[in-house]
Amino acid sequence: MINRKLFSVLLSALVMVCSAISQEVDFSSEKVAMSAMAAISMNKSIQLSGKLDVYVLGNDNVAQALKKFQGQYVGGIILNSINSGEVLPKVKPSVIILCNDEKCENVIQYCRRNSVLSITNQPGLCCKGISLEIIKCQDSDCNDKYSLNDINLIINDVASHLENMQWYDGYEEVIRNVGNDIIYAKQSFGSLE
Repeated sequence: MINRKLFSVLLSALVMVCSAISQEVDFSSEKVAMSAMAAISMNKSIQLSGKLDVYVLGNDNVAQALKKFQGQYVGGIILNSINSGEVLPKVKPSVIILCNDEKCENVIQYCRRNSVLSITNQPGLCCKGISLEIIKCQDSDCNDKYSLNDINLIINDVASHLENMQWYDGYEEVIRNVGNDIIYAKQSFGSLE
């Protein structure tokens, strides 16, 4: 089990690596890529799986921004591959980053059926059943391209559980949880049993 100090060091190292990257990519795509890698470094299920493959659905710019991390460590594992497209992948990835809200229901079903972590940059989809949402803070005036200070990471614990995902202790300090209301969660996502 990873302790809090090691967890903090891993997260800090990831942010420093992100800060050193100088290649130009679309601002929002860059933030989504960095935030997704930071969140994945906190996901125990993926970290223990030994491999990391990411599929981006609906946004080639996000996929291009992620390619900077290919072959590098994300937490304790190496990012093996990044693929993208407009339809669900034929080969199961570790993570799907959903950038097209029209595909939400299909992604939710796919991820739960295949134990794949779902992440989105589309507001409101975490409440519909996507595990993790990356959104820009509404009241932030941070303009630093490589800072994550203007990003909110929101998790739906129930959706994450239904995807068979586990997180390292302490993730709650970094990711805000919207799945705490078990009555809402059962109505929206089914029973946890």
